[in-house]
This record gives sequence, C-alpha cells and structure tokens, in this order.
Amino acid sequence: MGDGAFENCQGFTGSLFIDGGLERIPDRAFLGCSGLDGSVLIRSGVKEIGEQAFYGCNRIRLIELSNRGLTTIGKQAFAFCTSVDSYLQIPKSVTSIGDEAFRGLRDLGIIQGEVTFWGNAPVMGTDVFAEAPGLHFVFRQGASGFSTPTWLGYPCCAIPNSLPVLDPIGHKTIMPGESIEIRLQATDADDADLVYSASN
Repeated sequence: MGDGAFENCQGFTGSLFIDGGLERIPDRAFLGCSGLDGSVLIRSGVKEIGEQAFYGCNRIRLIELSNRGLTTIGKQAFAFCTSVDSYLQIPKSVTSIGDEAFRGLRDLGIIQGEVTFWGNAPVMGTDVFAEAPGLHFVFRQGASGFSTPTWLGYPCCAIPNSLPVLDPIGHKTIMPGESIEIRLQATDADDADLVYSASN
C-alpha cells in the first residue's frame, strides 16, 4: 500500500479492520474516506500510523489501537474525525504522537471525554488534541511524564493499578520421588508485563 492509496475513496463503508502484514499505514492512506461510519480497528503488527492517514474521516465512531507494537502516530493521523464518541485508549507501546494527531475530535470531548494512556507519556507534538473541548486524561498510577491535576492544559488524573489474576491451578497429586510440572497463566487488566516467580 502506498501513500494516498485510498485517498477520498467513497466506496468504503462500515468499519475497517487492519491486522497483520502491514507494519506502517502510509501517509494519507484513507484521507477523506467519509464512507467509513463504524470503527477503525488497528491490531497487532502495525508499528506506525502515517501522517494524515485517516484525516477527515468524519463519520468514524470508534478508534481502537493495538496494544502490541504500535509506537508512532503521525501528524494529523486522525485529525477531524469529528464523530468519534467512544473511549480513546493510547497503548503503552506508543512513544510518539505527532502534531494535531487527534485535532478536532469534537464528539469525543462532548459525549465521552476520556482519553486513557496505558504507558508512560509519549513525546507529544503541538496541538495534539486541539479543538476537542471537554477532554480529560487518565493514566496508570506509576507512569512517568504526566502531571496532575492538569496535563497539556486538560484535566488529568491517575487510576490505580489492578491486581493480576492467576488462573486456577487445581489439585495436583504426585507420588514421592516424582516430579511435577505446573503451568501458570495470569491476566492483568492494565496490560502490564507479568513476571512469575516461585519459592520453596
């Protein structure tokens, strides 16, 4: 896919799902695709969203970004996606957000208003969330780079970390002298990296 591949294409309708096989969404790839009126779901494999990739897609309702691998959101990538009205979550892998990347998310500010950062504060360009009145930011307690009660001129607060939940192990029975293998699996609502340890 090259720069401007589907620019101003009116044939796209509904939602767009991008998963695997594409490390970078090119500049202006879907600029002005006003037929997209559902969700934009960007999953694993995508590392960078190019400049103006979804600029002016003014009927998108939800932007869902991968929590694995995405590092860069380019300048004006989602600018003037004015109908986005669901929670916006910035994955912990994101380290850089370009100028005006989310400018003009009018309905997000009016209806929902919450932007959640799951990692440390990314390097932020200028006016990233301009023209989106009513926004407020939340971040995971212990993350660096944020400030309270305001950050970048918007209200900002920390949310407590959730405790990991270990899947049930169940009863295990062995005879003396035998060895046993126990596989552990846990989940963490904050998507934190988990470290397992054991002691005797």
